[in-house]
Order: sequence, then structure tokens, then C-alpha cells
Amino acid sequence: MFQFAMFKAVEGTHRRTLLGIARGVMLGELAVNKALENIDPVG
Repeated sequence: MFQFAMFKAVEGTHRRTLLGIARGVMLGELAVNKALENIDPVG
């Protein structure tokens, strides 16, 4: 929740840009986690 609190202070196109960057980072994190899981499966 902390991450989204800062977006309340940002308006317009800057907000969309920040949300797009945040989405890209989250998708990158998911991709890395999936790759690591493929290399060294848990369980």
C-alpha cells in the first residue's frame, strides 16, 4: 500500500507515467521469479 500512496500526490500524465513504470517493474519481477523457479524449482 505504501507504493501507491505516493501516486495520490501526482497528477495527470506524470501519474500515468509512474504507474506504467511501476507496472513494468512488477512484470519484470514476475519474469525473474519465474525464470529462477525454472532454474531451481521449489519442492
